[in-house]
Amino acid sequence: MTWLRVPVAIFALVHGLGHAIWFAGAWIPRTGLVTDRPWILPGEVTIESPLGKVLGLLSLAALVGFAAAAFALFTEEGWWRPTLMASSAVSLVAVVPWWRSSPGTTALNAALADVGLFVFALLPVAEDLIDAA
Repeated sequence: MTWLRVPVAIFALVHGLGHAIWFAGAWIPRTGLVTDRPWILPGEVTIESPLGKVLGLLSLAALVGFAAAAFALFTEEGWWRPTLMASSAVSLVAVVPWWRSSPGTTALNAALADVGLFVFALLPVAEDLIDAA
């Protein structure tokens, strides 16, 4: 295993685990992690609404996807790239609507991590960087 696989895998795993706050905010009443303020899109949709719960499930899917990508990196499987890219895209869809409801800069940090991981996995040299490091 090359040394660069480890920090990328750990970052993906930790980032994925962070998605638990949006899942919990939608499914566990009064978590205090995410407020029930309306989302950033038009309408009064909140994280505890039915659509909010669907997006909460997408956050859970992103968590599982990032964990799978981390596993693939640790075990040197070739499917880490599409898994990381798909998880990043799902994460953006699940998190960005709750920009105003998330604590501090959590949503901003998550979006930046998603874009960074997506771009890294998209780069043609990503596999070379992971394997040659």
